[in-house]
Amino acid sequence: MKRGIISSYWVQLLFLLRPWQWVKNIAVFIPIIFTERLFVPGLFTRSLIAFCSLCLLSSSHYVMNDIVDRKKDQEDPIRKFRPIASGIISISTGWTTWIILVLMAVSIAFRLGNSFVLAVFIYSLIHYLLLFVFRHMTIIDIFVLAIGYVMRLYVGEAATGVHVSVWLILSAFCLSLLVAVGKRRYDYMQKNESIMDRYTVRLLDSYVTMFATATFLSYVYYTFLSTFTFEAIRGTGVTIGERKWLMITIPFVLYGIMRFLQRIYIDAKGNFQKTLMTDIPLLFSVCAWGSFLLFILYVLT
Repeated sequence: MKRGIISSYWVQLLFLLRPWQWVKNIAVFIPIIFTERLFVPGLFTRSLIAFCSLCLLSSSHYVMNDIVDRKKDQEDPIRKFRPIASGIISISTGWTTWIILVLMAVSIAFRLGNSFVLAVFIYSLIHYLLLFVFRHMTIIDIFVLAIGYVMRLYVGEAATGVHVSVWLILSAFCLSLLVAVGKRRYDYMQKNESIMDRYTVRLLDSYVTMFATATFLSYVYYTFLSTFTFEAIRGTGVTIGERKWLMITIPFVLYGIMRFLQRIYIDAKGNFQKTLMTDIPLLFSVCAWGSFLLFILYVLT
């Protein structure tokens, strides 16, 4: 029985860190992926270190969220089961965990230089401004949340010194806005009073339409401006001229956006992030997009 209690405690502590959310931090690899430098050993290592630092820092943010929102979470039918809200993890343990995570993240960050430390500081600052200042401000909360998503890409740039197309950054920002608005609409349909006090469903619908269109068009522009040349039959010297091969990935992006809209408009049930991360058609579109992207960048060119 005692072993069961200990096991449950450590499981809850793991849930407090929310490691499944670390998938978002893969964005730090975008600079080296899209500039065809994924297999450059030094750059990949720096991106991997940045990923580890960002994962620890992200977990510290979730711990702080649960500490600050513990009373509100206790009144929510779903969030009341969170480790701190349920009382399984104490507030003091939460604070200790937060301090350890921050110290570990910062110690790793210093290995990548002052530019990276500054980038992760800004990333954290944005999160805490959202948590303590902006999250109850209409429209501004959506912008700050989206900026927090995109900052992961800039963290990757700071770690490697590799820069990506401004159109790709714009695509990432528009997608972040779409996800942020989608989450707000999802919460609205779940009768979240805080969201219902600040938005109407009609307003959120207009935002969704606007950012879905902006995401698609900005990505199309990015692919249109990207050209590649590759050999038709390797070793023959016969080449095919410049082609905009990344435009092949457009249908997968379009399908992914359409599937995302379907989930928030038709299938709005349960937890927003869990719904998206377990949706097979959406995951298939993302994997297919990624596979074609890597094939074009690292095999064809």
